[in-house]
Amino acid sequence: MRHKLLILLAVVTVALTPLLFQGGIGIAQNSTAFDSPIPIPPASPTPTPPPPSTEAQKALRYVSEREGVFVDGLLIINDYERAFPLIGRTFRPV
Repeated sequence: MRHKLLILLAVVTVALTPLLFQGGIGIAQNSTAFDSPIPIPPASPTPTPPPPSTEAQKALRYVSEREGVFVDGLLIINDYERAFPLIGRTFRPV
């Protein structure tokens, strides 16, 4: 008797599940989206990157000529200056 009841419950569950999600019964359609009491801050604008340094522009032109691509299709990932005061030199790896 107990097994027959479990089988009946499983069959009813399998039969009703698609109706719930397709709106046949209307339970899923009556639910509303959650409205949070916490306000969502506005999206901050993306900062404009600084223009590439002189060295970076030279590197872009060199790679553009060597590879035959437009400079606009290239992107500088790292452009920083490194100072070595003991030898009195400054380097800018690009």
